[in-house]
Amino acid sequence: MARPTSRSPALRRLVSLRVGIATAFVVLVLATSAVLCAVLLQRMREVMREDLRTRIADLAALAALAESTTPEGLAADLAGYFDLMTRTILESGGTVDKYIGDAVMAFWGAPSARPDHAAAALRTALLLRGRLAELNADRRRRGRPPIHTRIGLATGEVMVGNFGYAERLNYTVMGDTVNLASRLEGLNQHVGTTVLCSEATARAAGLAVVTRLLGCVAVKGKREGVRIHEPLAVGTEASAVAAPAAAWNEAFSRYLARDFAGAAPAFAAWLAEHPGDEPAARLVEQCRAFAAHPPGPDWDGTVVMTRK
Repeated sequence: MARPTSRSPALRRLVSLRVGIATAFVVLVLATSAVLCAVLLQRMREVMREDLRTRIADLAALAALAESTTPEGLAADLAGYFDLMTRTILESGGTVDKYIGDAVMAFWGAPSARPDHAAAALRTALLLRGRLAELNADRRRRGRPPIHTRIGLATGEVMVGNFGYAERLNYTVMGDTVNLASRLEGLNQHVGTTVLCSEATARAAGLAVVTRLLGCVAVKGKREGVRIHEPLAVGTEASAVAAPAAAWNEAFSRYLARDFAGAAPAFAAWLAEHPGDEPAARLVEQCRAFAAHPPGPDWDGTVVMTRK
């Protein structure tokens, strides 16, 4: 393809817009970050507005990893991590956009549209988590510290197309959905999870993915709350967690309806089955506290974050 110039049709197409649907995905690992976006598109080579699922990934504790090895060792660690991330994204039908320092950006649905972009992004997130566990098992055998990952996914309207200087363009996505995915990725460290998605993402994935509702959060920079979910399983593995997830979600509905005494047993049961689960432990304590001292009439369960 010829390089676009200030007079070329390709450059003029940069200002054209289109409304559509897509998904963005964000993953965090070690202190490095990777942004992955699932996008549902109808055309490429034009800047369009799309509703998409975005995924962002980032590495946690990169500084600690760097301190434990030489610069050459750190480069090897990151190369292995990026290789794992990239291969998994490509295998799932994602398009790798770019590497940004310690971040990776990718998306699903472009240049070819796919109606299951949400499920594909969630499936990739869970697959990455599993593969990273295998990588960490091997790292421990070699005396290396583990790599921890956090993942955030959001679905909504974005701009997708060629952005940049007339002679140096990048096909990418921009918009509030990508920002939300990034915020959800960071929210994992406060919630005690590794993968979070917005409710729009969970709904778009449909029955292909089982999730549990963890709350309504107004992330930093947002005035309105967004319901957040933790993806638990996809495909054939979903049936094994469907019943406990349904019990959890029913309990959360009771919690939001101020039936704290009715919600607590299900959260406690989850905690007994999954010792150390931070969301369950937090909600058990919250139910006890609210049962003793009910929140004010304006309480709706929304938590307002003041930091990323």
